Formats: sequence, C-alpha cells, structure tokens
Amino acid sequence: MPTLVLLIAALLLPSGSLTAPATAESTYPKKSGIYAMTPQGPVELTVSGERNNVALAIGLKSYYSPETFDRIPTADSVQTFYVSAMGWTPRGVHLVVGREYLTNALDKYQRFAGRVVPRGAVAFEIKSADLESQDFLLRAVRKLAPAGVADAELEVYLVLELRSTSGLNDRDYPIRIPVPKG
Repeated sequence: MPTLVLLIAALLLPSGSLTAPATAESTYPKKSGIYAMTPQGPVELTVSGERNNVALAIGLKSYYSPETFDRIPTADSVQTFYVSAMGWTPRGVHLVVGREYLTNALDKYQRFAGRVVPRGAVAFEIKSADLESQDFLLRAVRKLAPAGVADAELEVYLVLELRSTSGLNDRDYPIRIPVPKG
C-alpha cells in the first residue's frame, strides 16, 4: 500500500520535482579532460606544452608547436582547475606575462599556493585563494610585466602544470586571461 501511495504522488507532482537538487559537482564536465573552471562554465584546455626535463635546465621550459598559440583558450577569470584524465597528477599553477614566457619562463613567473581536492577515482580539482584574489593577480602581473607596456598590450596566461603518474612526462596547459582591473 505505501508503494501505491508513492506511485500516485509521483504521478501527481510536476515533472522533475522528485529529482535531487543540483549540487556543485553537477557543474563538473562529464567528458574526460582538463578544464579551467570559470564563472561562465568549464573551458577545456586542449593546448599543451611538453616540459623540458633536462636536469641542467634553468626555469620552466615548455615546447609548443607554433600553430597552437592561436588556439589557447581565453576566459575572463579562472576560479579553479579540474582534471578528469587518467594518468596525471598536479604539479602546480603559475602565471606568466607574454607569449615568449610560455616557452621559457626562466624566473619570470609567479607560482600560486593551492590545494588538490579529489573529485572521484581519477578526477581532482586544484583550488587556490590566489586565483580568486584580483589584487594578488594584479600585483603578479605588475611585477612580471615589462616596463612601459600598456595593460591592453599584455598577454597574461595562467598555466596548469601536470605530471604523468609514471613521472616521465610533464605538460603545461595555458589559458589566457585579461589583466585584472585595479
């Protein structure tokens, strides 16, 4: 009898009213990949640079194929990074100013403090209070920007660094952001 009451109630209620409320996890992409989570939704990071792992290399050197620079995605801001790809672990997040520093950052980059939050068997999210602080981002851009260059001329990139679980490959996934207002 209680089953019959529930069945009748389900038929009388408007469609969708018995579904669970949306959670924050429902906003994560279902497709396996690497994403920058923005206020407008996830942006898939499909352009990557292979890291040079030579022991004597100074700074962060990554190699991109020349045609990929024009395919680097753009977002107004990035809140977190979300990775749902088997075989990768986080190394860090950093900011560079200028396309040339994507390939050879030397000491011209700003690392972000952050933490990794597991989101499933192979998925994880990288969170950083620095990403959410427009003041921190603006100070980092000002520190790294060449003197005398207008904000409108600057190319600012946030870069997610990942390492393969085997430890043999490192990759950088950039996303371009505008200079924060300040």
